[in-house]
Amino acid sequence: MVYYDTTNDLVQAFSRQIGMHEATSTLFYADNDRALTLANLRHGHTVLEIGSGHGQLITKIKPIIGNGFCVAVDAVQGFVDTDIPWAIHRARLSVYPSNTPDNDIHVLCTLATDPGFRARVRGLPGAPQNGFDRIFAIHVLNTVPPGQRKEFLRRLRTMLAPDGILITNMSARFLAIAPSPEHAGVPAQFRDGYTEAPGSVVVSDLQGTVNAPIGPVPRKVVSAAVQISHNALWIESLVQAREAAEAAGFMVHNSVDLGKGDLFSLSTLPGSPPQATLNDMRRDDLMRWSEPGALQPGYKCVGRAFFNCVSREPGFAYKLDAVKQGTFVLRAQTVVENFVRDNHQAGRAIEHEQVGTLVKLSKV
Repeated sequence: MVYYDTTNDLVQAFSRQIGMHEATSTLFYADNDRALTLANLRHGHTVLEIGSGHGQLITKIKPIIGNGFCVAVDAVQGFVDTDIPWAIHRARLSVYPSNTPDNDIHVLCTLATDPGFRARVRGLPGAPQNGFDRIFAIHVLNTVPPGQRKEFLRRLRTMLAPDGILITNMSARFLAIAPSPEHAGVPAQFRDGYTEAPGSVVVSDLQGTVNAPIGPVPRKVVSAAVQISHNALWIESLVQAREAAEAAGFMVHNSVDLGKGDLFSLSTLPGSPPQATLNDMRRDDLMRWSEPGALQPGYKCVGRAFFNCVSREPGFAYKLDAVKQGTFVLRAQTVVENFVRDNHQAGRAIEHEQVGTLVKLSKV
């Protein structure tokens, strides 16, 4: 995973996406919908969204909260100047000020990890001074350097109302060697040197065009998804998210798995056999079940078979449980790379989703 320390780092990373809107954010739509469900928004709520990007989530939030104060924040000036206003106007809403509180959305360009972030948000006309009812930070924490994440979460905590809710997500992080002594007691989300796990690969076909700020762009339609990682990694993901949240002064109220590739309403294909069947298989047969195989439309899960295959490697049984998970992640990364290489062709986009957890947090 790439982390960004400065605004310039973010701009360089995301500048190619400016003006693209739906062409680049397709995979996040289902995650945003899950976030809205967790948030339980009501009319009059005040809302801060960090990392608004193309403006897809904030334009779903505003009609729900009505005249509640609402601000979309992003560190990339191009998104603030182009994508977010375009999405707002397309949704028949308005960028503040338009003298219509039911439609107005404030838009602010600033880096959320900057020490002055809270003051800039509170300085907006009409901003709540006692904290927000809801804060959304979807696919944001994953871009923050691990050493800055605890302080970032604590800063967001100070920006919540006493009974406010933070909706955010965290990607599970692993290491294929034994953790160093200095990591003892430090939540995995805050440790350097760890890597994220690929949860699934998602294949989209480019069909026709959709409108975007820069004009018509190819329309991405998800046609296939393969879950690579086994479900135990999502259990570990929630454990890690809970540890990080509690260290920053939060408690977890609810959670949703992200990254399985199962949120696109695809037909289900045959996947891993039952564990009892896998136990009786020879490793050669197991390998055939553990690979994504030929690309087929639909959703397939091979995570259980793939983990069983990796666990047959020499010496695997003698590794620490945490190291076993890290070893599996490295093998999964290779499978994803091979899948992308073997199935790449014109008119197709192949992306991967990380093993992660969407969490609903409140102050302890």
